[in-house]
This record gives sequence, structure tokens and C-alpha cells, in this order.
Amino acid sequence: MGPPEGHDAGPPPGMDSGPPRLTMEVIKYFWPFVRPHRSKLIGVTLLLVLVGITPAVFGYMPRWMTQNWTPERVKTLWWILGGLLGLQVLLTGVQFLLMWWTAQISQGFTHSTRLAVFEKLGRMSSAVLHRESIGSIAQRSTSDVMRVQDWLTPQVPQAFANVVQLFATLYALFTLGTGFILLALALTPLVALILKLLNRRLSILARSCQVRSERIMTQFIEGAAGYRDLVASGRYGHAVKKTDAELGGLRRDAIRMSMAGYLTGVIPATTFTLLIYAYYYVKLGDASLAGDVEYLGKVLAFAGLFGSLQGPVMGISGFFTDSAIAAPSFLQLKRLLESPETSNPDTTIVPGSGSIELKNVTFSHEPGMPPILDNLSCTIEAGKFTAVVGQTGSGKTTLFHLLLRLIEPQQGRVIVGGEDLSRISLPILRDFVGFIPQAPFLFDATLKENILLGSGGDPGVMEKLQNAVSLARLDHLVETRASQGGLEAPVGPQGVTLSGGERQRVALARVFLRDPQIIVCDEYTANIDNATARIIQESLAREFAGRTRVVISHQLYTVRGADRILILERGRIIDSGTHEELISRPGLYRDLWEVQRID
Repeated sequence: MGPPEGHDAGPPPGMDSGPPRLTMEVIKYFWPFVRPHRSKLIGVTLLLVLVGITPAVFGYMPRWMTQNWTPERVKTLWWILGGLLGLQVLLTGVQFLLMWWTAQISQGFTHSTRLAVFEKLGRMSSAVLHRESIGSIAQRSTSDVMRVQDWLTPQVPQAFANVVQLFATLYALFTLGTGFILLALALTPLVALILKLLNRRLSILARSCQVRSERIMTQFIEGAAGYRDLVASGRYGHAVKKTDAELGGLRRDAIRMSMAGYLTGVIPATTFTLLIYAYYYVKLGDASLAGDVEYLGKVLAFAGLFGSLQGPVMGISGFFTDSAIAAPSFLQLKRLLESPETSNPDTTIVPGSGSIELKNVTFSHEPGMPPILDNLSCTIEAGKFTAVVGQTGSGKTTLFHLLLRLIEPQQGRVIVGGEDLSRISLPILRDFVGFIPQAPFLFDATLKENILLGSGGDPGVMEKLQNAVSLARLDHLVETRASQGGLEAPVGPQGVTLSGGERQRVALARVFLRDPQIIVCDEYTANIDNATARIIQESLAREFAGRTRVVISHQLYTVRGADRILILERGRIIDSGTHEELISRPGLYRDLWEVQRID
């Protein structure tokens, strides 16, 4: 968990050295998530423009009023002032509508984007999942989505409104004199260069904060999931120190990012403020004009326009600042949504039988690494009980994942019932092949909901539920939880309130509920007592007689009755036979049997 003790964790090796850039191509990628709200987005933009130019109108009114001042027009001026007051009241209602539409756009975008991320996880290639940490995936669906949403709404329409307001205000100032405009245009390239350098630094700091946040989130998730092991081993304090170092790095980067963001706003605003003040101080500072009504109007107009100009200048500068900060979130979220998926052919092919054939299958998690399965070939007969045994690291669990198509071989083919596994749609495959893993995952839900995970969407599943509970010998557990609702009793996070054997029986109930043609079990007896293991074995043998059972195990007593046992070593099948055949001749199986029999 985290960096070495006492050291600040720098950016990981895979982090780009250059600043992330927010390009139009990246922005267009997220347009489908905004498209359903485009009418409201246009409305928000127009209303923001209306609100944006109002300060320029208010600011210029003193100048207009003094230019057109005559004693006979006093009544007309009062009507104009009343109209301006009414306009201000109307703007209050417009602001309410703006907030309402903006909230709808923002929450709609957040909903659809987070749903897309969650759906993507179900289709994502296992190779991608092996590279991504829990924290990085959580980061994509939480803070990254929020940062992208904050940029798209209301930053984009607000930026457009700020540009309109800026030009409207500059036009009003232009009518008071052209010198300021020319001076401002002359200094704009210098200000733009400073902002470009600051925004480059902001993007790098934002990406660093993003990476650190992913690490911290991973540490919190893993710390909560593995707190028993950490506390029991006396290593929780060590984990706290590592997390503290990561939090310290995040704090420093966040402070630097805040200060850089502040400078990107204050530099252009201060520059324009000084320019305006200096120019109009010289232009309007002639004391001989102090009694001139038109001069007084210019001064009042300058004061109003000066105040209304700072908002759009800081807003536009802030837009580029927020773009630099949002760029890493845009790019990482896009990368996740575009990551490779497990192919899911749109076919209705159903395997003709429960036979399984592997032809020259090779698999490794990363290119260049030694293969876990190395040119593996074998045949598993339909309707038979076949066991796969081997030492730790021989590739047993990888074979389990391969049969479930949780991973794809780099070479070779897997054929089920005469059909290539890659040509079978995933929903059909999930109904055809059931599984019992070594450590079943239970959700923080009720016992019934955890069993129904194996229903596969069967509309008549509730009628089969009680039968599955009985076959899995969960009746006693349901009775003991009667005060909590029986099947409606919560099991706690990851099934923490259940024993290892009870969790395995829940996995068994899932299989009975799905009623597959092939059952694959991966070390399902490793964490349970012999009595529970025997119950599960007997239930599987009785209920799935005549169907294909593949049991992967290193505990040989659980596979003695197999029709055929395959010996896996370093990713290859080195021997096969029945239990009696294998113990009758020298080899790895007999060596393992002798060791386990002595134990």
C-alpha cells in the first residue's frame, strides 16, 4: 500500500511527462452525453449572454443620461430608471431559470456518464482490469466525471457569455476613448504568454493530483477490505505512514495548483485594471472639466464599466485555468471508455454439448512475460467429471478464467460443444457455463439478493429460489437468521457475517439456480472444512449427474472420484488418467498424493 515509508510518492512511471492537452477531438467525444440536453444548453448560453451584457448597459447609462440631460427630460429619465429597476427584477427570474436548467444538464450528464463507466466495466477486457487499480477506476466514475461535468456546464456557456460581455464592455469603453483599447491589444500577447506557461504547469499539477488521489483511494479501499489482516499482523501503523506520505504529496500539489490558478486569474485582471485606471486618470483627470455634466457622466460610466469589465476578464482567464485542470480528467475518462472490450458477438449459437477442447492455447498477462499457459492442448469429455490438479503457479486458476472467458488466449482456440468460444455470445455462455470460485464475492445486500446473482434474468427464478437454497443446504442459515428476515437478512460488506463454508454454499446455490450444462469449480474446497466440502461435492454429483464438471484443485482427496485427472505443470498438461492409474506410476501426482496422505 503506497510508497516506501517516509518518502513522498512521485508520479508513477506510466504518467506522461508533458502536460495533458484538452483538444476539440476530446471534447467532441463527450458530446453524445450532452446531446440530449442541447436545447437547454442553448437556452442557458443565450440567457447567460443576456445577463452578461446587462452590466455594460447599466454601466453606460450614466454617460447616456448626462449626454441627453435637459430639465424637460426629468420625467423621461425617471421612467428609464424605473425600466432599469424592472429589468433587474426580471434578471432575478432569469438567474433562477439558469440555475434550474444548469442543474438539469449537469446531473443528466453525470448520470449518463457514470452509467457508461459502470457498463464499461462489465465489457472491459481483463488485460485492462489487470492494469487498472481499484482507486483509478473509482476515480474515473467519481471525481473525474464531476470535473468534466463542471467544465462542460456551466463553464462552456459561461465562457461564451463572458466573451460577449467583454466585447460589449470594451465597445462601451471605446466610445469614451480609443487609447485604452490600443494599449490593451498591445499588451495582450505578453499576458497570453504568461497564462500559457501557468496553464501548462496547472495541467501537470492536476494530473499529479489525479494520480495521487487514485493511490489514496486504492489505499482506503484496500485498507477497509483488508483491515483484519493489517491489524492482526501489526502493520496498520505502517500502512498509515505510507498513506500519510501520499496525502502529504497531494496536499503540496493541491496548494501549488491553487496558487497557480489564482495567478492565472489575478494577472490579466490586474493588468487590465491598471491599464484602465492609468488611461482614464490621464484622459479624464483634467480638473478644468470637474464642473462639466458630461464629464461627470464619463466618470460615472467609467466606474460602472470598470466594475463590469473585471468579471468577464477573470471569467475568461478562469475558463482556460479550468480547462488545464480538467484536461487530465477528460483524457483519463476517455481512455477508460475507449479501452479494449471482451468481444460479444451478436449470435444465437448454442454449444451442441458439454465437451471442451483446448487447442494450442498460450496466455500471458503482459507481452514479454513468461506464458502462464504454454501451448496447452487437452480434451474434456461431455458429461464427465474431469479434474485439473497441479502445484501453486502451474496455471490452474488461469485455466479457470479461460473457460469462463474472463480472459482471452493470445494464441490457440477454446472450443465448447463444437463451437469456438469466441463466437458464442456472452449471455448464452454465462447460462451454459456455471462456476464456483475459490473465494465467492458477496455484495453488501441480503442473502436472497446474493443468491439471485446466479439467476441470469430468469423470469421464474423466485419459484426456483427455495429449491436452490435447499440443495445448497442453506436452510439452517435461513432459519438462524429468521429474526432478521431469513432470506432478507443482510450479509454485510463482502459477506462478512457469514462463515467461509456459508459463503461457498451461497455460490453453490447460485449454480443450482442457473442450472448450467457445464460447471467449473476453482479450488472451492480450499477455505472450508471437510464436512462442508463433502456436502458440496455430493450435491454437485447428485444434481449435475450426466453434465460436464471441471474441478480445479490442489487437494487431491477432493478429486479421487474423477473420471479423468489432468496434471498441469508450468502451463502444460504433463500427464492424465484416473486416480488409481496416476498413483500406480511415478510422477508428480503420486508425489503430491504421498505428501498429502502423510499430512
